[in-house]
Amino acid sequence: MRLQVFENVTTEDIVSAEEEKGFTFPNTYKKFLLETNGGIIEPETASIVEIPEADEKIKLSVFYGLNLDKERNIMYHNRKYSDDIGQDSLIIGADSFGNYIVLIPYDGKINVCYWDINLKLSI
Repeated sequence: MRLQVFENVTTEDIVSAEEEKGFTFPNTYKKFLLETNGGIIEPETASIVEIPEADEKIKLSVFYGLNLDKERNIMYHNRKYSDDIGQDSLIIGADSFGNYIVLIPYDGKINVCYWDINLKLSI
């Protein structure tokens, strides 16, 4: 998978986003943001992820970043769906159909989950 990375962000940008969300992002995710600030996954290298529980395969298309236009901005998507995802969850990317990749804390761990927004189910 190759990523066309977005503009740089600072530690201060991440701290500001954490303060808005009300929790600290996982260190590995903060490192990812500092190194790439998300990006567009080049179509010919996109990862196909199998989701056995849903008997589905998805094609990742974007990891959102900070301080970007709304369609590529982590905070825009999290504000838009704040009532559905909960305060401690974080939308970080999407598949080629606009469904979301979400970080969700559970049982002391951070889980990477897939949210099919067409099902209209809250997380």
